[in-house]
Amino acid sequence: METYGKLPNDKTDNKLRVKTHLKYVEEMLRYKDISHLSLELQAKRMQLLDLLHEYHQRGKFPENRSTTGIRKPCFIDDSGTICAIGYLIEQSADRDMAEALNSEFQYEEIFNMNSPILEKWIVENGFSKEEIAIIQPTYENWFPQPSRNSIGLRSGLMYSSISNKNFLDDVEPVFGFVGGFSLDHSTGRRSYFSIDFLYSNIGFSSPIIFTDELGLPSGGAELNYRYQYVSMPIRYGICGSNRLSPLTSIGISPSFLVKATNTYPAIDGPGNILDEPTTSELKNVPTFDLSLTVQVGVSCNLGKYKFQSYLELQQGLINQTDTDFFENSQIHHQGISLNFAIKHTI
Repeated sequence: METYGKLPNDKTDNKLRVKTHLKYVEEMLRYKDISHLSLELQAKRMQLLDLLHEYHQRGKFPENRSTTGIRKPCFIDDSGTICAIGYLIEQSADRDMAEALNSEFQYEEIFNMNSPILEKWIVENGFSKEEIAIIQPTYENWFPQPSRNSIGLRSGLMYSSISNKNFLDDVEPVFGFVGGFSLDHSTGRRSYFSIDFLYSNIGFSSPIIFTDELGLPSGGAELNYRYQYVSMPIRYGICGSNRLSPLTSIGISPSFLVKATNTYPAIDGPGNILDEPTTSELKNVPTFDLSLTVQVGVSCNLGKYKFQSYLELQQGLINQTDTDFFENSQIHHQGISLNFAIKHTI
């Protein structure tokens, strides 16, 4: 009223409203008679008012996300932005004290904060509880419409193999690539659904031993199977909105085979490797697979961008042997991949 000649209303910019309030209170408290205080308390009081000036000039205030629908104080909001009183405590005491008060009194007014720690801090810095209550602003109950969709790229290194029944005696994993596009749709402050469009190169190998005419080992090589899939994993996940948040998801991944090859060494009678031709196995392998997937990792949220790193476990659910040739044999793809993703909110 004194600054602009009128009272604020619902259309008044919240940032301007809070900044004006803090500036007014700072000036009022600076000119208040404090001669009854010791020199030490006067100095501490002025230091806090200097911090208050620094705080409102910075102009970064918390958001009230309470469910009451009315203006309320907010000590520290969900993104970590701290209020004026919290900032004074953080700078003159420590952040832990501010966090402790926030955990118990996040949306409370100062007079409702029955905390011996707060009372002690107020007295030790030359203020009264009434003065601290005057400093404390309220914030509009504002729920900005969240951007619910994000799109991004992901890539990773897959360490894959098979679970094996009556197929090969000895199976070893191989490394391959996985990568593609991701589309996320937020269903709440932490939950989301996602669908990816991925290419993956997986497989396995099996050592083989050659023998000579006497049945003695004469050398060895590897039998290599490689599969290339296009897949569309669908997942439900949890990921926080803080700067650094854990993420986890579970989903199902339908996959379509585009290429399958087998590298098998050709040998002569004595067991010498003549060649290692690669042949297509596409006709001998089912063209569809379905896998269960689980992701566990961390997300770094920077404005409209998310940088994520996570492990993904994948277990195939469909037998990938050709039952015409391997009636009693079963293999199921399985693997673990280390992935990196960058996503942009749209």
